[in-house]
Amino acid sequence: MAKTATTKLSHKDRLLRSGWDLFYVNGYHATTVDSILSDAEVPKGSFYHHFGAKQAFGFAVLDRYDAYQQRALDTWSGRDDLTVPQRIEGYHRELVERFVASGWQRPCLLGKLSSELGPSSEDYRARISTSLREWRSQIARLIALGQERGELRDDLPAGTLADVFLALIEGAFVAALVLREQEYLDATTRVLLVYLEHASTVEQRQWHPRRRSSSRKRTDPTQTEMAHRERLLLTGIESFFEFGYHGTTVDRILAAAQVPKGSFYHHFGSKEAFAVGVLDAYGGFQDARLLAWSDDDGRSTPEMIYGYFTEMSQIFVDSDYRNSDLAGKLATEVATTSEPLRVKIAELVAQWRVRLEAVLTAGQERGDVRDDLTVAELSAAIHALIDGTFIVASATRDTGAISAVGAAIAELVAAPNDE
Repeated sequence: MAKTATTKLSHKDRLLRSGWDLFYVNGYHATTVDSILSDAEVPKGSFYHHFGAKQAFGFAVLDRYDAYQQRALDTWSGRDDLTVPQRIEGYHRELVERFVASGWQRPCLLGKLSSELGPSSEDYRARISTSLREWRSQIARLIALGQERGELRDDLPAGTLADVFLALIEGAFVAALVLREQEYLDATTRVLLVYLEHASTVEQRQWHPRRRSSSRKRTDPTQTEMAHRERLLLTGIESFFEFGYHGTTVDRILAAAQVPKGSFYHHFGSKEAFAVGVLDAYGGFQDARLLAWSDDDGRSTPEMIYGYFTEMSQIFVDSDYRNSDLAGKLATEVATTSEPLRVKIAELVAQWRVRLEAVLTAGQERGDVRDDLTVAELSAAIHALIDGTFIVASATRDTGAISAVGAAIAELVAAPNDE
């Protein structure tokens, strides 16, 4: 940050600006009060005079971010010279352009902190939930205007469509943190407009995929006969889910896994290398889960993908909203600070999309997957919706919104009914 541009600001404003910048770069846990003071070039007494504690400071940063987001949405919502779809597209593209212009560093701060703090801090979860719910209400009001004008589909409530819109925004930015691909973001914009503008011609029904038996045996990471490396990796997955990367210390992992420190450094060498190993292990679990659902057992392709989403969502809810998508969760924390971890997460996202696109291509050949959108566009939107749903629900705990996104995914995939 250029200090010459901030010297005329008050101490409070300089602190808030530095907090905003550092939360984006390092996340909440890795941003210390001392680092904020150093960046703002403000004495410690001024920090405690204005805020009292780091939590109150974080809330003040979020207040400033809320106002920033509201101004952008209000500007586009008030564009009476545009149709509502054009306003929505303009708003979404402005968010995308700001993100890209930041060097792929600044996604949505609410989403970033929801993923990091939602599972571990009730105070922050509630605060972020308030912001996300208000943002969702603003989006819903704009969509309702489009429905009244006959410019957007009206077969679903505006709030349901807003749930999908918000999830898509949050998830797209998380993936783009590691992928750094303009095409990925453009694809989500195109799919969003298709979804909002056109009522489904798929037969309206409740999606209830038949249960499948798990293809993976659950392993107890506390079993003494398990190899140290496996115990460390499984413990790492659970710890990263709950506390994030920066909130997880090596000592915490060692205590939970009941493994000596020497074994940790023998197998991994560093915390960063350990996280790469954890992501590899997690990617294997996810591959097995997607493969199990994509095996042909009489389900249509939309049912397969809906079933896969539903299983992931149920695991997430049953874990008290902790076990989301680990690659997406860590992306919000480490994509801007660790190139090896960014590359590893990007690799997992790309591999997941390749496997999903193979399933979608087979569905197009069978005729049960739509062909007016490419499989690349569909895979981008599905990935964004899954990760975005978990990010939002980490704070809001809204199972209704999760269900709305699941139905949207099935609808987006399904081929239209024959006329």
